[in-house]
Amino acid sequence: LYTWPLAWKITDQTRRRLEAQTIFEAYRLRHIASQSSTQSRYLYLTSWAGLANRILAFLSAFVLALLTDRVLLLSESIFSDAQLFLKPFDWEARNWPQFLAARDDNEAAVRGTTSEWAVIDTEARPFTPTLTTLVCGDVNATFPQRTLELRSIGQYLVPILLLNPRAVVLRRALGVAPFMSLSQFLLRPATSFEERLQSASLCWGDARASDDGGVGLQVRMHNVDVRAGSPTLLQWASRCAVLLSHETNGHQEQSVSRFYIATDDLEARQILTKQLSRVAPVQMLQHKPFAELANNVSDAWLELLQLSRCSRLVTTGASTFGFVARGLSRTPINRQRYLTGWTGADAASFESERHCTRVRSREPCLMHAWRQDWNVEQLACFSRSRLPSHTIQQLIRPLDPASQCF
Repeated sequence: LYTWPLAWKITDQTRRRLEAQTIFEAYRLRHIASQSSTQSRYLYLTSWAGLANRILAFLSAFVLALLTDRVLLLSESIFSDAQLFLKPFDWEARNWPQFLAARDDNEAAVRGTTSEWAVIDTEARPFTPTLTTLVCGDVNATFPQRTLELRSIGQYLVPILLLNPRAVVLRRALGVAPFMSLSQFLLRPATSFEERLQSASLCWGDARASDDGGVGLQVRMHNVDVRAGSPTLLQWASRCAVLLSHETNGHQEQSVSRFYIATDDLEARQILTKQLSRVAPVQMLQHKPFAELANNVSDAWLELLQLSRCSRLVTTGASTFGFVARGLSRTPINRQRYLTGWTGADAASFESERHCTRVRSREPCLMHAWRQDWNVEQLACFSRSRLPSHTIQQLIRPLDPASQCF
């Protein structure tokens, strides 16, 4: 038998990547063509909260748009008119006059479900019949309206959307790491942000063996669960960052030249700086208070990008900002850790493998899953064979240490 030369053989990963690119490009062309059509059906995303939450909602909405073959449009408030990305298609609702007319009609009526407008609220819990349709049913048959509005404060619905029987081709193309494929298509940084990163020269190695680019440390403090154990979290965060900085890269020892701290609390910055500066110089990725950063998507996006360029990364469990930073990171997952188990714990009880846990997947968690009020297993279409094991773990046992959710 004739065999292909080794150089011509396509790996499974490459084949999936090409399949995903083909699906994305076909959708991009349909989206562009829809601007001149009066018969288009829309998927309209409304979201709020922090930038990371909006990004997770955005990726989820895009997958739903693929499954329903609808034109994805975003409300003006999601990215606040900031030009964060190199957009593959125009998703800004304000640039679609025919859609704006329909939205105005709906707002003038009931701001809810009508014969032309349907609403899905992803914050409802536990699973409602509407949410079950997203996972198991034919969404367009259930919602024949011209516009389907998806309301979300940051649910990463991609894993459960890929359970849908109609997602077979897309699920195969996205593989075990949907976030990576989706972010490479939708979240490419705008040129202005690449220039700002270059000028800041943060988290950048300079190709010398003595400078590996630094350790990025993301610590989320403004969260009810986090505040309950904040002194322990801060001590564990600094210990985890130092441990990661001392790990070798293959067989060659590299010195970590600096730490980069990204946190939403001024006091936390001071404490972490004092602790880590004993090991290596410390720099902040932002010097603005949490409220200002949260309301400025440009600064928040720059922070995520800076973290993604660090050669080693520590993130906070149960933080959507940490989820997204982990997913965007260019560093291999064997050089990433996440903090977990600090609530109610004593700082002296720190165990590196238990509380400074090795990352096994870049995939974010479904937010409601770790609140344990979405019982995904009860869904008729739930199938373990359709998802990688780490995603199953996140969906059905979110508080288990292996889930990497908290």
